[in-house]
Amino acid sequence: MRKFTETLAISILVFAISTPTYLYYCEFFWDSYFEHETNLPEDLLYAFHPIDNKKNIQITHDNYKNFTWKREMVTVDHANWHLDYLSFPSDSIVSIYSKTEFLDDYYYSFPILKTLLFDKEKPTQSYTEIFDNETMEIVKIAEDNSFIYYEGEEISRIKVKLIDQKLIVYLAWL
Repeated sequence: MRKFTETLAISILVFAISTPTYLYYCEFFWDSYFEHETNLPEDLLYAFHPIDNKKNIQITHDNYKNFTWKREMVTVDHANWHLDYLSFPSDSIVSIYSKTEFLDDYYYSFPILKTLLFDKEKPTQSYTEIFDNETMEIVKIAEDNSFIYYEGEEISRIKVKLIDQKLIVYLAWL
């Protein structure tokens, strides 16, 4: 019986110490992240980085379409986590995967288990993205009639620039 009591006491002590320590860690993580995030230059909100440039090839206007680009960030004002991927299957097509999650439900799990935020399925969309090489713009075209747009109508144009080995897309949410 004494052995059981000692084991129980040690278990309670470990739980009593580890729970506040983990909660403190989560608070420290978010405070540090938000403090850093609010001091970032505005352009970094829009910067995509190549994820498949293992050989550190110099990225130029001639070869940037050969890479898959990724942007991952938390917005401080809404506490949303954004994950965006861009790739160019051909010269005139851009493929976009974009996912946003609210962090409210993940506040205490996120610092350790970040991968749980996203299901890996591409959301359904009612438009096609085309890439205009001359103006370097992503053009969204409506695929079917909706409340606002007719089928084949242009929805929007999003400017793209290549600056310092980063693809800058001048719209935070694709």
